[in-house]
Amino acid sequence: MTDPHFRVEVLARTEHPQTLCWWAMHQDYSENFVFDEDPPGESEAGAICVKRLLAGDRGHYGCYSDDTLVMTDTGWKAWPDVTTDDLLLAVDIETGAGRFEAPQALHAYAVAPGDHLYAAASQRLDQLVTHDHRMVVSSRRKDGTWRDFRFEKACDVVGRPVRYRVTSELACADRRLPLDRPGGVDFADVLRLAGFYYGDGVRSSNIDPGCLRFRLRRERKINYLQELGSSVGVLEPRANDRYTLYCDHVASWIEKNFSTEHGKTVPFWLVRLPRPELLAFLEGLRSSDGTRYKPTTARGGESWAVDSCEKDALERIQAAAVLNGISVQLLLNNPNEGSQHTNHRPCWRLSFNYDRPFARFEACHGRTRGTEEAVAYEGFVYCATVSTGALLVSRNGKPVVSGNCLEHPAITFNVGGFPHAVMQQARTHRVGVSFDVQSGRYTGKRILDVCTGDRDAEEVFYLRPVGTYRDRQGKKYDYTEDQRIVHRIICIDSAGRYKLALENGFSEEHARDIIPYAIRQDFVVSFNLRSLLHMFDLRFKKDAQLEIQQMCELMWPHFASWAPEIAEWYEKNRLLKGRLAP
Repeated sequence: MTDPHFRVEVLARTEHPQTLCWWAMHQDYSENFVFDEDPPGESEAGAICVKRLLAGDRGHYGCYSDDTLVMTDTGWKAWPDVTTDDLLLAVDIETGAGRFEAPQALHAYAVAPGDHLYAAASQRLDQLVTHDHRMVVSSRRKDGTWRDFRFEKACDVVGRPVRYRVTSELACADRRLPLDRPGGVDFADVLRLAGFYYGDGVRSSNIDPGCLRFRLRRERKINYLQELGSSVGVLEPRANDRYTLYCDHVASWIEKNFSTEHGKTVPFWLVRLPRPELLAFLEGLRSSDGTRYKPTTARGGESWAVDSCEKDALERIQAAAVLNGISVQLLLNNPNEGSQHTNHRPCWRLSFNYDRPFARFEACHGRTRGTEEAVAYEGFVYCATVSTGALLVSRNGKPVVSGNCLEHPAITFNVGGFPHAVMQQARTHRVGVSFDVQSGRYTGKRILDVCTGDRDAEEVFYLRPVGTYRDRQGKKYDYTEDQRIVHRIICIDSAGRYKLALENGFSEEHARDIIPYAIRQDFVVSFNLRSLLHMFDLRFKKDAQLEIQQMCELMWPHFASWAPEIAEWYEKNRLLKGRLAP
């Protein structure tokens, strides 16, 4: 029996949610501006969404694997670590231009047992996404030219030759110079020296902090350092191919930003550097030790590589280069495994290709340019919603522009009378969901009303009905009337102790520490349609806590009247089946 104080009411909801889903889905495939097209009726739109988006166990979440990285304003970041405080790169799929912006929503969903993801891999690409994920692809015309980039579902590009965008161009408004950059010298020369130092500099506890040390043998590199030295300081040769560059504040600034006590590093601000300054840093890096330089490639443009054991630093350099239209891949060059490499770390190679912003993918017609397959997957998939509908992501060191989740219809509930524990469970659903919760600091009068008799104790505190229940191990136990009376007395006693604490000068937030979990707590919660279905997946199951099951039970009629065709499909195929892992 549902507690008489439990309530769920709708405060607001998107009108015609199934039609809105149809519009969003249809724009993926339509050659036209869908605003100018006549949509089907709400019921027919719902039936189409069920057929094309939900039916067939294709997985309706449209997200990335947990080992995929996404571009933020500080470089690459693993999806599980992304928060709403991060700024993600939103990419215009037509021009490749990118802007950093806060995500409109973050999404994380557990994959149903037995589900598979779509895997596509080649020399320049590596993606692992759900089958309905929105890929950003260009297809080839009969005359050999390429069409404009558009969104297509992963399941629809299988077996087709397509190409992907693998770089972006960060907007000028999002570029920054470091505030602490040294004055009195050309900053581009300072960055050239920083790049050269990253590749060839010797980290040591210098007696004189105003110098940088190098060990050079090649005449090309010695000449390069001499040219830099003349603009930023004084270069003095030492014994055994050693060189010391005296440059006072420039040296201390480079040491601070590009080295640590454990190794070389690269600062976060490199990602946002204006293009001329970044190219200056890359010039110094390319001229340093450990690089291979080729004036041209078979496809035109420059191609070179740099090796390092500092993977995090190389990832940040890659991020900065990709945001300037340079195709860069990060691959393991030498694992340095075995007894002969006891003290060695893996060596990584960062490979640069200029003038190659696109990567062709083909796994058909007997000409294998890549592989694609359905891969068994366990765990969570992730995504974010941004204004352009596309993000810059990377997997196994290979960046690509790809789509994000579409989360259009939304509904807002006012949930009341449930115990504090239900609110806590509901708030673990943090993606595509917004909460405002009744404050325990400012709503203490209701507790005082219990002491004065102005409110019944069970208006403020929740007690389960007398009956038979099961514990987490499935063992039955009885909750008797006598036990319930004792719990009611405990709640009333806690209200009295709360009142006494306030009279003794305690603050409200201090006094509430003695209030039990049974306190009822109202809240307002907004779901997008997809996140609401995910809530039902996890909290409407038979083994979910009783009270949150009852919350879902009260939400269900509102959902069914709001999106009836989708609700009908969900009730038949997923409701109460707990298909997703908790």
